[in-house]
This record gives sequence, C-alpha cells and structure tokens, in this order.
Amino acid sequence: MKTILVPDWREKVSFSPEGPQPKPLIATDKLKSVIVGLQPGQKIPSHPAPTAVYHFWTGRAG
Repeated sequence: MKTILVPDWREKVSFSPEGPQPKPLIATDKLKSVIVGLQPGQKIPSHPAPTAVYHFWTGRAG
C-alpha cells in the first residue's frame, strides 16, 4: 500500500453546517479512508459495511 502523508489536515477537512462532508484520503479495494470535520452537535451516520474503524481527534481547526 502506498504511504499517504497529510502534512496539514486543515487543508483537507471541511466543516459544514449542512453536516459531515467526507473528503477521501485513500481508496482501494480493501480500504477507504476519509477525513471528516464535525461542527458541535453533528454526528457521523451509521456505517453500512460489516466492519468499520473510527479515529476521533478533538480540538479546533482555527
């Protein structure tokens, strides 16, 4: 698998009042990785695939 380096995640993430706007980082036949910004009160919808892994970082984008 190709190594992906994202030096500044703030260039990729999007925070929208309409809800999560996933931005792809990598997609293969076995893996899909996205970065998603959430505003207060927003949630990530249920994942339709049989397995999923989530990592959450908290803080401010500004």
